[in-house]
Amino acid sequence: MNKQYNRALIAGAKWAMIATWYNRILGLVSTLILARLLTPADFGIVAISSFFIFLFLAFTSVGTNRIVILEDEISTERLNSIWSLNLVLRIACACLLFLSAPLIASYTNEERVELVIRVVAIIPFLMAFRNIGLEVFEKQLNFKTTTIISIVAKTMGTVCSIAIAIIWQNYWAMIIAVILSNIIEVVIGYRVCSYRPGWSTKYWRKQWHVSKWLYLTTISGYLRSRTDVMILSNHLNSQTFGIYSFAQELAWLPFSDVIEPLNRGSFAVLSKLKNDHQAFCQSVYQQLAVLMLVVMPCAFGVSVISEPFVTVILGQQWLEAIPVMSNLAGLMVVMTIYMPLTVILTIMNKMHILFVADVIIVALIALMLYLSMGNSIEHISFNRLMIGLFFLLFMVGIYSAVVGLNYIRLLSILLLPLSCSWLMYGAVDLIMSFFNNDLYKLIVGITFGAFIYTVAMAFSTFVLKHRVNEFQVIVGQLKKHASLRLGMMRSVT
Repeated sequence: MNKQYNRALIAGAKWAMIATWYNRILGLVSTLILARLLTPADFGIVAISSFFIFLFLAFTSVGTNRIVILEDEISTERLNSIWSLNLVLRIACACLLFLSAPLIASYTNEERVELVIRVVAIIPFLMAFRNIGLEVFEKQLNFKTTTIISIVAKTMGTVCSIAIAIIWQNYWAMIIAVILSNIIEVVIGYRVCSYRPGWSTKYWRKQWHVSKWLYLTTISGYLRSRTDVMILSNHLNSQTFGIYSFAQELAWLPFSDVIEPLNRGSFAVLSKLKNDHQAFCQSVYQQLAVLMLVVMPCAFGVSVISEPFVTVILGQQWLEAIPVMSNLAGLMVVMTIYMPLTVILTIMNKMHILFVADVIIVALIALMLYLSMGNSIEHISFNRLMIGLFFLLFMVGIYSAVVGLNYIRLLSILLLPLSCSWLMYGAVDLIMSFFNNDLYKLIVGITFGAFIYTVAMAFSTFVLKHRVNEFQVIVGQLKKHASLRLGMMRSVT
């Protein structure tokens, strides 16, 4: 049974990776064009609007998809009730966002934000009508349909974004593209899924009981990852803020494009193993090992090639983004450790632990940012990284003390890819120093980085496996010797 769920997890990751890499090809083209056509201030305005959209959405999120997956049997009446509650909350979110536009513009000291917020307020409204029947596909471990929907919506949105950017050359290109993608996703969702939602309030009380901690951790988790954006939007001008937020987005591209898809389907799979603790823990170990194997070289790789990447891909107007991108890349490891932990604690019904941890970290980040005001964004991003690493150690403690994982095995899962990635970083940094051309640095850095990490991991795995085998032989001999001695003693007595 465990092998069946592992295959489902791999299938989910496969379809998510297909969508992700397809979307990334489009995204890289779009990013290159938009970064050349638009200014950092344009990206700052879009980043501000995006932050407040998702902040308001977090305050109205009750974990619709996870409620559907956690239910052993999901009836039409329950689906209607979940959809109805989500509809009310999202429409309320859209109205509040629209009415808050003047206050947000005043807070961010950017008058152009007011009109942008009023326009993007339609996004929560559109999301309210998303077909909840699509969540049943994930419950049934059918990820193909939702992947195709994502691909179609992303394709049309990207084409629209590029076309408008070429004609208008301002931030409206990105905003209209996002709205169009949401419209397409809603429409296609009703074409491919036969479920048609209806109004029901029958299970609202029960749904709130199930999802109240998930609701709180959704808010706290979003604030934990975006507190810097919320505070800096008030203290930095749109130009500098645009550089910081766009550098953050670039630094986290491997996480959103590679790491997150690898975790696709883990909630559905682990929820089916929740009553078998040994199989549950084994699945978590395997998932963490795969995630660390991928995220460590991504984090170190992005950090070491940040300078030639920004220079070649984005141009001279983005040079201040180099140190920010280099520092914030390390947070991908923190987010990767956090991602399965939210799934695990949700299944174990212990989300309150994560909520408390989030509140503490949010307070520390806010304190750090206020103490760092007046410093460069490079200094701010470095301090943000330090707090993230502290949170990483805290999460390892939660995995061990609450989930019941062996901390020595957890550390081994972290240390092996960490050591190989550190070696890769040093080697790539040395090799790139022999080149003066930034394009050559970028090509050589990516190529040699992948090669060095692969060789280092293969060699380390071989050596460690050999040592483990030797250790197991020695232990076996000692056990055999001890059993013989014990048998002799018993025969004498």
